[in-house]
Parts: sequence; C-alpha cells; structure tokens
Amino acid sequence: MKIGIFVLGSILGSFMGCFIHKRENIRDFLVGRSRCESCNYVIPFYLNVPVISYLILRGRCKNCGDRISIFIFLYEIVTAFAFLLLYLKYKLSLEFIIRSVQTLILLLISFTDFREKKVYTVDILALAVIELMYLLIFKSDISKYIFSALILLSIYYLIYKLSGSMGEADVLLGAVSGLFCKSYLEVFYIFRNTFILAALVGVFLILIGKKSRKDELAFCPYICLSIFGVIL
Repeated sequence: MKIGIFVLGSILGSFMGCFIHKRENIRDFLVGRSRCESCNYVIPFYLNVPVISYLILRGRCKNCGDRISIFIFLYEIVTAFAFLLLYLKYKLSLEFIIRSVQTLILLLISFTDFREKKVYTVDILALAVIELMYLLIFKSDISKYIFSALILLSIYYLIYKLSGSMGEADVLLGAVSGLFCKSYLEVFYIFRNTFILAALVGVFLILIGKKSRKDELAFCPYICLSIFGVIL
C-alpha cells in the first residue's frame, strides 16, 4: 500500500507540474501532449513515467539531449513523499483524502510562487474552504480556529504595512494558516517556524550567491511548509 501511495503522489505531482506550466492555457493542459521545451519533441508515454523516467534519462531529453528542468523531478518526488507521510499518519481515511488535497494545494502555491513569482488568490481561498469543511466535520467547536486565523491576519497585516516586505498573498495565506492551529501555542509555532525557515533559506541563498540582500524572497512556500508541519 505504501508503494501505491508513493506512486499516486508522484503521478499527481506530475499533473501538478504540468498544470503550473500550462495554467494560463487550460485547453493545452487538458488536451495537449508533454513536449521538450528545447526541441518540441512529443514525449511518448513510456518516457513520461513519474520519477523513473527522469532518473533513467538522467534529466535530459532523449531526442535532443538538453537538460530537463529539475522542477519536473521535484514536483513528482516531493509530492510522492508528502503523500507517503500523510498515509503514515492518517492511513486510508477521509482525513487522508482531505489532507492530501490540501497538500496538493500547498505544493501548488509553493512551487508557483517559487518558480513563477505568482500566487493565485483562488488557490488560497480553496485551501481555506477545504479546511473549514474539515473543521466542521471533525471538530465540535471551530471558534478558536477562526480566532487563530484572525490573530495571524492581524500580525501579518501589521508586518505588511510596517515593513513592506510582504505581499497581499502572504497576508492572506498567513491568516489561513491560523485555521490549522489547534491551540494558541500552535499559532506561535506556525508563525515562528515560517520566519525561521525563510531566514535560513534566505541566508543560504545569499551565501551561495543566488540572492542578494535586496532581492525579494518568495514567502508563501515557508508558510505552506509550516502548515504541512502542523498537518503532520
């Protein structure tokens, strides 16, 4: 079963990557074929197996030999391991299904922000709606979750206004993260962990020369990672 969950996660991760790449052209996503971005080679199904094909081809197009974006592999392998972790906690259950859908949305937000420098409000709202549904199903009193969201909304909005280092999407996603907090202590943890992760990655990117101190840092991925940590 674990292998099946891992494979399912890798397949959904592959679809997610394709969706991110073709989001602005939904028709191409629905009916188009996977192609090499360099030579436009139509990739046959037997060379489009998640994770395995990338490893066998060593990250290169079979037709032209150009490198395939590492993000293709990351979409698949990260989603696969995320699904496996969720299965180890929730087994096959309604909670597993809901958390899996939310995890796909968290990864969608993270990769889109990190790679495309975009965050779609509809993704954040979908995450919030599904979490509210989850709370209504599994929790008797959701008022503390709503209040936690309001606390984080206030904090992130204050940072947004005073520092100007955040975007509106960061504020909205930060507020939604409060819906995942079972206690006010978790509100502190999820806020703290987000900034620690962002700071560590930011310093690392500066040290290796990928970013300067003046460059903007995609912040939503770290909020998403903190939310996933609470889910687990």
